Amino acid sequence: MSNAPATDGQGKVRGYRPFATFNGVKLLVNPAPRGCLSSSFGSRNGRLHKGVDYQSDPAGPVVAAGPGTVLESGYRDDYGNYVLIDHGAGVYTRYAHLASRTGAAGQGKAVKLGTQLGIMGNTASYRIPVHLHYEVLLGDYGTPSKSFGLEPVDPFSKM
Repeated sequence: MSNAPATDGQGKVRGYRPFATFNGVKLLVNPAPRGCLSSSFGSRNGRLHKGVDYQSDPAGPVVAAGPGTVLESGYRDDYGNYVLIDHGAGVYTRYAHLASRTGAAGQGKAVKLGTQLGIMGNTASYRIPVHLHYEVLLGDYGTPSKSFGLEPVDPFSKM
């Protein structure tokens, strides 16, 4: 991949740890337990890829990266079926392109670390492979742009 994080001689992400901490909030780096990293955060095809992608065959479950409250659960042409969780302290996570969402992923629901949110998919208004697009976002949700006004950050940067 063009935007791969640094790896060791065996192809494993250098310094990988299962959790990263943002503003004191501990989150899973990979919320797709059976997923394999397929695209990282950063420049991709001359544009900022605002998250990391995980894929698996067959499509695997997607879980909450930490405890919090579901703020958004819906569909957009660019993100397909998605879920946004508020983890407190100005820390949010977004899970996009889900084939389906569970009842636990409903707006206003409280979730725990590991609560299944759905199954990775390929929902969007354009053709994409089955995967999870995962974003860690920081900032103030209370702006006119809501979650799309938050700052995306690299989950590998805080391991």
